Amino acid sequence: IDPDVLEAINDVLPTERNLDLDVAAAAISTALSNHRKAAPDITTEQELIHAIHHGTRLSNAGQRQKALVEAKKAFTIARGRVGDATDARSVAVAMTQADLGVCLAELNRYEEALPVLEEACDLYRRLTEDNSDHLSAYALSLTNLGACLTALRKSENAIISTKKAIALYRQLGRANPGTYQSELAASLTNLAALLSDLGYHGEALV
Repeated sequence: IDPDVLEAINDVLPTERNLDLDVAAAAISTALSNHRKAAPDITTEQELIHAIHHGTRLSNAGQRQKALVEAKKAFTIARGRVGDATDARSVAVAMTQADLGVCLAELNRYEEALPVLEEACDLYRRLTEDNSDHLSAYALSLTNLGACLTALRKSENAIISTKKAIALYRQLGRANPGTYQSELAASLTNLAALLSDLGYHGEALV
């Protein structure tokens, strides 16, 4: 199939999970990835975007080991972009590091995922000090960190991360009424489960 046709199809496919389309989307993305590798004039920026996009497609289709390869590739590219402005490079590193941590966690490699997710959260925390646009990404990273800590049975630390995420989602909801309700609800549910597991039943019901 002509790569231009595949690109056109790829552009209209949803980036979020879709049980009916994920396998086909991953197959198209893989074909495009193989085509792009042969392109002599691909830029570092394009290579980074393609790695992130392809990794998402693979992860959505359940091809987690292959998604991890793309996540590592994207993180390496982002970290090596020394010519970029400091903020742009930090955003790229934080985003790809967070993706890498999630990929490791999805493979149950929690011990490896933990420091990666912790560093991603620290990067996003610093980014939010100067730009509130990164608050939602920071909240999501804290949520993922909390899930990893929960899997490692580090419940007290998981509670801390989850409470921080809840505070951020509430802040975001106040600034944008009607948004982040599902994220807040999920985080509150996670917190209630953690508190209940530790015997704080009264607090879990608040």
